[in-house]
Amino acid sequence: MVHALRFSLLCILCLQLNSATARAATDIRIMPADRGVLAAGQRFDIRVEARSDAGSRPQRLRVRLNGVDLTARGEPSANDGAPADSTNFLLRGHSISTPGPVTIEAETADGTRTSSCPEDTISWTSEP
Repeated sequence: MVHALRFSLLCILCLQLNSATARAATDIRIMPADRGVLAAGQRFDIRVEARSDAGSRPQRLRVRLNGVDLTARGEPSANDGAPADSTNFLLRGHSISTPGPVTIEAETADGTRTSSCPEDTISWTSEP
């Protein structure tokens, strides 16, 4: 009987922890999307949206491109007009001069992390 009571209490505690975790979920979207191809030197925008279903803005959104932290370079107005449950990052007109793989990573204070990996930055030249 004591073991059954302990087991029941343990199950209730686990369910409560799972529901608390589910309520605090953060979803992160990164643009450009996965499997894109960029030309070396091409200008493109990096946009990241972190959205929480907890009703408040996700805290401390950090954005990295190939391991380099770009967070401080984002536009201060990125959250203007955004929903109250989102935190946004926007960097316009960025370019990468050397061909190779590209990885954009984003992370919030709650530990939510995601990445977008365009296939490659390619070298491109036009022929006369």
